[in-house]
Amino acid sequence: MSTEDLIDFYHFEDSQHQRYDNYQVKFNPTVVLTLKLLRCRKVSVSFWRDKFDKPDPQFKISCPSIPGSKEVNTLNIKENTPTCEINETFKFIIPDEMKDVDSLPVVIKLFDRDVFSDDFIGKKTIDAAKELQLGETIFKTIDFDSHGELDVEVTKTLRRSPDFRHSLGLHPDEKKFRKKRLPVVYESLKKILGSGKLPKSLNETPVVSLVTSGGGYRAAVGMCGAMEALNDAGLMDIFTYAAGLSGSAWYLMSAYALKGILPDSQQKFHQGLREKFENSLTWDMVNPITFASYKKYLKQTKDRYKQPHSFVDYFPGYLVGKHMLGKKNMDTKITDLQDYVKDGKVPLPIFASLHVKSSVRASTFHAYLEQTPYEVALPEFAMGLAPDTVGSTWTGGFLVNKRPELPLHFSQGMTGCAFSILLQTFLKDGNEDSVELSKFIDSERIDGKKAKVNRLVEVESDDSDTEDDEDEAPTYVMTKTPTKTKDSKTHQALVNSLSGISFFTNRNALIGRSAKIINFAFGLNSIERYLLNPFGDDDMHCCGGKQELIEKVGVQKATMSMSTKKNTLSFVDAGILFNTPTSVVLRPQRCPDLMIVMDFTAYESDDAFDYSTVMSAAAHAWRAGLHFPQMDFEKITNLPPKEFLIFPSDDDDCPTILWFTLCNKTFKNLKDYTPRSKERPKDGSKFNDFPVLNEGSAYSTFTFQYDKLDFDRLRELMYFNVTSHIEEIKKAIEEAVVRRRRRLGKAAKNKY
Repeated sequence: MSTEDLIDFYHFEDSQHQRYDNYQVKFNPTVVLTLKLLRCRKVSVSFWRDKFDKPDPQFKISCPSIPGSKEVNTLNIKENTPTCEINETFKFIIPDEMKDVDSLPVVIKLFDRDVFSDDFIGKKTIDAAKELQLGETIFKTIDFDSHGELDVEVTKTLRRSPDFRHSLGLHPDEKKFRKKRLPVVYESLKKILGSGKLPKSLNETPVVSLVTSGGGYRAAVGMCGAMEALNDAGLMDIFTYAAGLSGSAWYLMSAYALKGILPDSQQKFHQGLREKFENSLTWDMVNPITFASYKKYLKQTKDRYKQPHSFVDYFPGYLVGKHMLGKKNMDTKITDLQDYVKDGKVPLPIFASLHVKSSVRASTFHAYLEQTPYEVALPEFAMGLAPDTVGSTWTGGFLVNKRPELPLHFSQGMTGCAFSILLQTFLKDGNEDSVELSKFIDSERIDGKKAKVNRLVEVESDDSDTEDDEDEAPTYVMTKTPTKTKDSKTHQALVNSLSGISFFTNRNALIGRSAKIINFAFGLNSIERYLLNPFGDDDMHCCGGKQELIEKVGVQKATMSMSTKKNTLSFVDAGILFNTPTSVVLRPQRCPDLMIVMDFTAYESDDAFDYSTVMSAAAHAWRAGLHFPQMDFEKITNLPPKEFLIFPSDDDDCPTILWFTLCNKTFKNLKDYTPRSKERPKDGSKFNDFPVLNEGSAYSTFTFQYDKLDFDRLRELMYFNVTSHIEEIKKAIEEAVVRRRRRLGKAAKNKY
């Protein structure tokens, strides 16, 4: 492609985002007092004390006259270093009623940091009202008498925008990524489409997204087969985005961290997973050595920096990270993935979770959390944070006290914390059904067969929006008891092991099953909520049968704002409400044309699929004002299990959706099938004839150990299901090109 073609494409891409970028999100101007501690010199406790133990200087800063202001302290403690560089910044929000006060004292305390208790050395005060004016910066040396000196920089400014990105548009680096990735997609289409079906220009290149569901290790293994099939067919380069939650997010995070997406490295990555999955994660959970290493990690990280943590940090977070990333990669951060995606050679990963709020069910209040290598965002509140600032202290939209970036295994825990919830059911053997959706599906079924909805549908939290320091996690309602594994003795032994450990069974442990992050919206004086389609209408796609489904699924209008008073925010596995992150790639800012879904949901059995995951995805999309194809629900609920479904676009602005499942129907009936694997069943049965979702199968949601045969069978099933429908994928791409061409033509006519 020529330079002229690229320039034209860049202008076109910019024009698509202009509407969202130009929208001014409301933010009230705020006066911010910034105190930067530069360095300390000759810190001393006393002459004789210093002879035996040189001080470890730590400073604590507060602004007591500001209501709600909290004392903060320096985090980078340099042991036995009385003279050192500090370079830590602290911010205080000055309320409107205090902008013109005569006195605004800032108290700075000096301590000698010790293991058991810190020794107080001295205290000094700066009066920010008397010593500097608005817009002014001063440098000052604070003398702690005979105990040392501290150099500080103090600034008072009127801020008209927060420290986080406050915008409806995509992150600038995501837009740069698209400009690199879509030309790669354009070139790949030349290899797989007929000459008459190709885009006529870069502008006609469709945005195709790979969307992958939850399902624990079952989803991760299924992803191995799906990704191998796409790579072998030369289709991996058609994707601009790859979105996942729960088990498939574990796979994607690990694949990107270990650089295992591209064909030349994929087999090595999958072989590594195959070997790792032979080891039991559930037994590792109660291994004293593993738990001791986790406690050591906590002490060195979250405890040190006063960051909240919950059971989710351990399971699935730390344990899944250890098993899938490997011990050597436990320090990997989400920003480390930037290097792998920066050239546009692989799709941009999006990892989805849900923010849930106290005192209300998740169906009443939830907000999508998107994590990419460039940003952690709550798009419904137009908030986007740099990943290395999540977990830091924020006030009024400003970064008060920066802490280290959270590790990638914390994100794995957050995206898959439904498994922490499942552990409670695993121990207590509880069982509840999603009554409304089950009734709806049953009413649509011709044979009247009872439906089981195999997903978590509700989350209830603890209390109201108060300023409690301890923000207990939501409580959860299971819709189905996890099926027992094929090894019932292992099941019972694990139950006995866990039941005897209070860490797994006490009330706080069972409740505390959401990921905790310091509230980055704390103290915001203005916050608005938007639809995922911010210029859409949550009723515009909700007519007729669509509205009926929305009501049955229980998707309510998003009107509640997030908390600005809680000290912490709770985040949960998005699978508690819907098991596919379809809505995050359907956002109009991402200009979707085609979506390919890999669904690893545990439906009732191999012979009974209720397709509740499909209907939930549709209902949530429509309620968010997003385009999702119309469908015949009566027909869907009466469909037999199928490995592949097509939901065609019903207008040029709506993407087509291709939906793959773990149906083992055609595959198991193949005669004389020769698998790629060398493993064979010991009982002499056919390699491809095995149950996936039936009681006693190897693929229970709570199975965290696969032998090589079980791993290879599931991988081969998904490989077959995808490979068998490659031509349908190509045809859908061709149709997406045509729809985009028509859409561009209409836009050109409307322009003139």
